[in-house]
Amino acid sequence: MCDIGDPVYSAVMAIFTGKALPLLGCMALVLAACGSCSSDESTTAVRPATPATDTAPAADTGTALPDGDVVAEGGDKSYTFKVIASRESTAGKVAPVAVEVVPKTGWKMNEDFPTKLEITAPATAKVDGKEQTKDDAAAFELHRALWKAQVTPAAAGKKELSVELRFAVCTATTCVPKREQVTWAMTVH
Repeated sequence: MCDIGDPVYSAVMAIFTGKALPLLGCMALVLAACGSCSSDESTTAVRPATPATDTAPAADTGTALPDGDVVAEGGDKSYTFKVIASRESTAGKVAPVAVEVVPKTGWKMNEDFPTKLEITAPATAKVDGKEQTKDDAAAFELHRALWKAQVTPAAAGKKELSVELRFAVCTATTCVPKREQVTWAMTVH
């Protein structure tokens, strides 16, 4: 707290009681007063609320990443990109595939861009969610986009799968189209 005998405090009080110096001098005194009072008590600045980071994860509402291997990670200064899929599966068994984009600080997903995800698999594999747009995404928000698909291989052997994603990320002043293409092998037993 300020001491009543403090000259800066007295000058500030003069401003509020009508015994003020010219306007420019008053502003200088107020600015000086902001940093001149000392106290043993700490002050706390008011900050915007931030979400808690140590809370339990929410129940899966379809937006959680599936179990599997991270078959690709990438991105650049504006986003991170991840593909999660199984590197091994069994013929006739569903193998999940997930593609996630997370814009970095200062960037966001472009909701107006004609976003498109394509998953390519051998003819002997069935793909649910082979072609998707932002409307098909499990989550498409300003700070995260997630697509999910399912691949069901019909025959044993080594299968090559690929994902191509076209999207855009934006700052307050610019939008940049992006393209990610990933290929990986799945061993089917």
